[in-house]
Amino acid sequence: FSKSMQSDKLSDTLDYQTIYEISQEVMQQGGDLIEAKCKAIADRIIQIHFPMTKIRVLIEKIEPPLKSKVSDTRFELIWEKL
Repeated sequence: FSKSMQSDKLSDTLDYQTIYEISQEVMQQGGDLIEAKCKAIADRIIQIHFPMTKIRVLIEKIEPPLKSKVSDTRFELIWEKL
């Protein structure tokens, strides 16, 4: 991101609309586990041609259907380029 911080040009940064669209597409697909959704989102983001060294995906499920009252459950996946 250092290039975009210096240039102040959208063309030098990650397109957040693309990240949003990826997230929406993955979340609308079938499946139950937020762990699998995190991995699918991260896998798609990794394919974007942008010099990333770290990706963090966090999914939070508000008031999940559990036998006990819980405000939320969440899963976080962090990918770091070695």
